[in-house]
Amino acid sequence: MAEYTREQLEHSKPLDLNLILSIDEGCINKVVDEVYSQLSLEPHNKNKTINNLKCIILNLVNHYEEDKFLFTAIHLNEKKYIANRYNKNKITKAICKLPEVLDKAGYIYFHIGIRYPHISRISRILPLPKLLQLVKSKGVNPDLIIHRPDTETVINQKKIKVRGSKNKIKEDIPYKDNNETRSFRKLMVDYNNLLNETHIDVVNQGKEDIRFGDNLHPVKINQNKKFMRRIFNSKDFTEGGRIYGGFWQQLNSEWRSKIIINGQPTSEVDYSGLGISTLYDKYEIPKFTGDAYDLSSVGYKYDKYNFKELRPLLKFALMIMINSSNSGEALLAIKDKVKKDEELPQDVNLVELIEAFTKRHDPISQFFYKGMGGIQYRMDSEICAKVISFFLYEIKRKSRMLKLFEIYKQKALELGHKEFKGFTVPDGKGGREEITEEAIKENEPYDYGGVPVLTIHDSFVISSELEDVLKWQMEAQYKLELGLKWNKEIPTKKEGKDNNKNILSEEENKRVDGFFNNHNKTWFSGYYKLDEEPKEFIYRNKWHYIEINKNK
Repeated sequence: MAEYTREQLEHSKPLDLNLILSIDEGCINKVVDEVYSQLSLEPHNKNKTINNLKCIILNLVNHYEEDKFLFTAIHLNEKKYIANRYNKNKITKAICKLPEVLDKAGYIYFHIGIRYPHISRISRILPLPKLLQLVKSKGVNPDLIIHRPDTETVINQKKIKVRGSKNKIKEDIPYKDNNETRSFRKLMVDYNNLLNETHIDVVNQGKEDIRFGDNLHPVKINQNKKFMRRIFNSKDFTEGGRIYGGFWQQLNSEWRSKIIINGQPTSEVDYSGLGISTLYDKYEIPKFTGDAYDLSSVGYKYDKYNFKELRPLLKFALMIMINSSNSGEALLAIKDKVKKDEELPQDVNLVELIEAFTKRHDPISQFFYKGMGGIQYRMDSEICAKVISFFLYEIKRKSRMLKLFEIYKQKALELGHKEFKGFTVPDGKGGREEITEEAIKENEPYDYGGVPVLTIHDSFVISSELEDVLKWQMEAQYKLELGLKWNKEIPTKKEGKDNNKNILSEEENKRVDGFFNNHNKTWFSGYYKLDEEPKEFIYRNKWHYIEINKNK
């Protein structure tokens, strides 16, 4: 049996208790039945065992499809499997017995627990050819593995210290709903439904999976990998709240510049220094001038890398410094990140760099190493949520009929007509219906909402035609959240400046068309469900509507 290194074993994702096969469920049932028949199990509730087994197999297949060397991390603590909002498939404690018997039957590789000096990790499993061949023979399509419609989207987590170890693990904690959590959930359910009906792709990716530098682990583009959750870190929901889950969040800047939404080019707009700015403005501290990550004003001597090249490292360092309880802990975490991420600047004296950064931002250094990251994340996550809500519910755009009228009018004027009163369309009864500008403006001049904007925490990706609208919203929401105006330009990332020049290949056009032509197999309108509407939805903006693309 193969032996795996620590690095290989730690390349993993946790067992997801809420996966299902969207259609053709009979395929996965045949796999589960055959596997069950080959296992040596003590007599007990067969239906529960089948359900637990299906959960493991779907996770293994899902992770294998993403990356052949991606382990599934699985708890063997029975207390982790209780009936609550995070376990909609009702997985039971009996699942803890399955990895061992699956290993003995030759279906999986099973590594029980991972213990290193001062650190421990939960068990890991990986599918073996015997299972993968069976899955393939039964016709299971990994692209159809998705989350249940009622999967919880509002997660509350806390870090639990592992006995006999210095490390902490994240644990989902129960909570009672109130109007605020119901509002969080409604936004996420509506957002997920919009994303579910949106084709998001990356151009020029070629036949191979996207990889960064020498990174062995790929980023898989999959239209069923768009499920977003909002994750909080305190009982009263005052910490955390960032939105995670979309495959685009794994892409670097270069690849994000190649994102297309429904076949259209996009732009990425970045706050540039959001984490630092919120700390200054929240506590009404006079803000720095110039670039937040330029350390030349405090005498830092740039050598191999300039300040723009050091920016990604400093952004990560800031996050660690705010979240850590002491400087030693922070330095170790930063060193570990640099070691693992070859895209970050290497061979940098981290002690000198952090000292210079601390000096540059001395007015807020009081917040470093105080474990305040959750509070800071709560501020920027709320800004993010409100930006999403605007494009989801409030944006005002010309309707398809009004756009069509303006196109026809422009063509008529170009042909020399002095005026253009309207055009006709089939009325559905064998005749024609006259469409005039007055009638359109009276009945359906505008469409509202439903514009997908992709969050990457402090930046957003949106169709290029809405870039300026996005910038306006980012400025407005920052001011609403913190009471102070965003005092500098919100830039479009330079990597995407030429994005409009991207021409879709025949294969890329096929992917876009295929998504919409085969919607019953890839996405479902209104798929994600909301159990209870909030009495007063807190994400309803009161904006003066604006007209998009007046000149188009």
